[in-house]
Amino acid sequence: MRIRGNDDHELIATAARERWPLVVVSTLRSEAAATPSPDGVARFVVDGNDAIALYRVSQEAGLRARMRQAPTIVECHFHLPYSAAQERTFFSAHGTAANASIEHDPIAFLESYMRAKGAWHME
Repeated sequence: MRIRGNDDHELIATAARERWPLVVVSTLRSEAAATPSPDGVARFVVDGNDAIALYRVSQEAGLRARMRQAPTIVECHFHLPYSAAQERTFFSAHGTAANASIEHDPIAFLESYMRAKGAWHME
């Protein structure tokens, strides 16, 4: 379901009041400002490029919903550029595409993390 404007606050406030098992996932560019959540609503802010962090937060939000705790907002912040001009600026700031890739590409980051933990095997 896609909600916009004040409808989202009304829906989430009602869910908090009625203790609905609701999980809302929102995506924002890293520089975008988050809107405040209604009282009684848990908010988890996570790096949307970090698959492991996103998985952990999603598990927690799902558990809260199953236990009929307050609604949860999972706010995913993404750091990748959206236009060719932003991409050139982004990569020049990181020196090379390879450096930017490891820091901000979700797949490269996950592979790097798993290799460090000894969990990445090329089979």
